[in-house]
Amino acid sequence: GRSLSVDALTLAEGVHTITLSGTDSGGLTHTAVVTVRIARVRPYLAAHLSAAPGELQFIMPKDADQSAWQSIAIRNGGDGLLPWSASADSNWIQVSSLGSIAPTDVLISVRPRGLPAGNYAGAVTLNAPGADNGTVIVPVYLSVVYEGKIYLPLVTR
Repeated sequence: GRSLSVDALTLAEGVHTITLSGTDSGGLTHTAVVTVRIARVRPYLAAHLSAAPGELQFIMPKDADQSAWQSIAIRNGGDGLLPWSASADSNWIQVSSLGSIAPTDVLISVRPRGLPAGNYAGAVTLNAPGADNGTVIVPVYLSVVYEGKIYLPLVTR
């Protein structure tokens, strides 16, 4: 057959290894092993910090004041409360909130005034000491262009 079903209610709580061996009409044998964990109550999941999108890109004319805001969704992939803090590594990156509790969004904009035309790379760092992964870094790319002139390519990693 193509599948095997096992009634989990017949298994005791804990870790089980299920081994299935099959032999075809040509005498060839294959074995598959699967490990499953049975719990009658859902186990606690450690807090896990996630952020999306994984990077932000801006194109702005030289000497513009500020870009429109772009959103980073901050989520907890586990259980419990997950406080987080945010910081930017470049003074041209603006962060709407320096911290909160997931799930929430943080808004990011850029201020290119005073920057020469060119490509810039910075990052927003999200820290959540209570998470199993602790820190997530979101790259921020900015292309500053002369208005009405050819756009420079964005910096990508």
